[in-house]
Amino acid sequence: MKNYETMSDFEVNRAVACRLDGNDLDIFGRPMFASDCYFSVPSGSSVEWHQFGCDGSKLFDPCNNPSDSWPIILANRINVYASEGPDFMPWMAGRDGFMVSNKNPLRAAMIVFIMMQEQKS
Repeated sequence: MKNYETMSDFEVNRAVACRLDGNDLDIFGRPMFASDCYFSVPSGSSVEWHQFGCDGSKLFDPCNNPSDSWPIILANRINVYASEGPDFMPWMAGRDGFMVSNKNPLRAAMIVFIMMQEQKS
């Protein structure tokens, strides 16, 4: 497992986008396949997601934008809740034995999503 605490929001967002699109990252963090999407230079933490066959692009920032993350959280039944102890950050996310604490509940949930997807492959 990777150390997700050292990843930027952009890197987490990119990993989520790749896994949603059915693509995966190579050892350098680049999309292995670009048949459906590719990524350009980020503006802040957002991934600029270009889909072939569609005009324009979409900014995708599930670590910070609930409208991007909530469908993923619901579809994958990821639990998000306030932590109860002084040893944890204020928010926890978990599912199927994966547990992540973070000051940002959306980021915690997206890391759980990535961990779940990695387990499948």
